[in-house]
Amino acid sequence: MKHITSLIVLLCCTAAMAQTNFVQVMVNDTLWVKMKSFDYEIIVNPYDYDYGYASDSVYTEETQTEKQIVDAKLKKEGDRLKELQKLLVKNKFAPQPLQNSPSATVGVDYGQSQGFVVTIKTPAEGRRLQDVLKPLNYVVATPKNYKYADYSLQEEQFMKKLVAHSRKKAEVMAIASGQKLGKVIEIIENDIYENLSYDIYLNEDSKFDDANKKMMRVWPKTISVKYTLE
Repeated sequence: MKHITSLIVLLCCTAAMAQTNFVQVMVNDTLWVKMKSFDYEIIVNPYDYDYGYASDSVYTEETQTEKQIVDAKLKKEGDRLKELQKLLVKNKFAPQPLQNSPSATVGVDYGQSQGFVVTIKTPAEGRRLQDVLKPLNYVVATPKNYKYADYSLQEEQFMKKLVAHSRKKAEVMAIASGQKLGKVIEIIENDIYENLSYDIYLNEDSKFDDANKKMMRVWPKTISVKYTLE
């Protein structure tokens, strides 16, 4: 059934090509970019994460005044900041206050979020930080401030590969229509860019290549290329 469907699509494309004298193909692939370093922005929440709801008693105690609720929140946040900083230093990280980060995040209370920024330079550091943070149910770590190694060169080589792939695909269609593939007349690039604001252990867009001691970032990319037919 799959082969029959492909044949029908090819025949439809061939008929359209005969009328327009051009063929347009779409190809996609994934660009893996080497990183030199990036930052983990680690935000401390004064409330425990429990399936998306705040489970702390400071929300549920009706007898507490607003000031008592705020004071309890600030105390818990302060205690957790100290605990997190101590834990990071103990594991030989160099945490910097989140407020010093140019990308510091605004918190749920529309005030400055509290936490730290840790710079990651090797896969080993990244894995170790993940292991340190996983048991903590009051932090969310977001990768930011990526620094790349020769990004322009890597993207150029990748785009050449995509265009070459598109030509092979277009040649199959041209031969099927009894015509010859000509020159490129249009290329349109469509980035499928994923939001990177994931929890530290759910993030799939930044990967560690432990075997080769490299850090990689992933970009799915799609291009549409139009060729003349002769």
